[in-house]
Amino acid sequence: MTDGAAQAVFRGLIVCGGDPPPPWLLAEEEARADLVVYTDGAACGEAIQGRRIDVVIGDMDSIATPVPGVRIVDCGPHSVQENSDSEKAVLHVISAAAESGLEGPNHVIVRMLGADGGRIDHTLANVLLSARYAASADVRLVGGSWELWAVEGRRELGLGVGTAVSLLPLAVGVHITTYGLRWPLDEVVEPGSRGLSNEVVVSNASIDVAGGSVIVVALTTGQAS
Repeated sequence: MTDGAAQAVFRGLIVCGGDPPPPWLLAEEEARADLVVYTDGAACGEAIQGRRIDVVIGDMDSIATPVPGVRIVDCGPHSVQENSDSEKAVLHVISAAAESGLEGPNHVIVRMLGADGGRIDHTLANVLLSARYAASADVRLVGGSWELWAVEGRRELGLGVGTAVSLLPLAVGVHITTYGLRWPLDEVVEPGSRGLSNEVVVSNASIDVAGGSVIVVALTTGQAS
């Protein structure tokens, strides 16, 4: 967690049970995180050997035995089973950040790896978590060559010049205004393909979203494994 002259930030890493992330990406995010959370579906197999795991979250329906020496949160059946392990993990990171005195998307960063692949309904639900908790944290799904997150209101994209970016509204009637993209938008963009495949042309490119949320998908270059 940064402090002093720099803006204080709490970084949480969540590893989900979808497609395993590239080892270099996992190692990079581990090194930057204040808290590393695995859902129970991800905390199994040889892939976790030697990995940093601070907390395992879930009802333990995906693994037979706990990870030795690792704290388990929300394990076992109970009366509140209306959300996924991934959502429980997001809420746990937000709560941990609040205990450190940090709240909001400028101070709480959540990176979700392994949040895609496998069941398409789980992938889509994870994408929607970014939008649901956009006011509480900067929640992003990250892969080896892409990342996606939800934006409400005005935000800088923080992407390098030349980055390919798509803007996908989550509802009808969403007005998108862009600055610093190759093909400007200043209009209502309905759900569909209208916002696909734009490009960042200035380092401080930004978007202003009114009337709902937009999923930003940035296609990054990644790193060879």
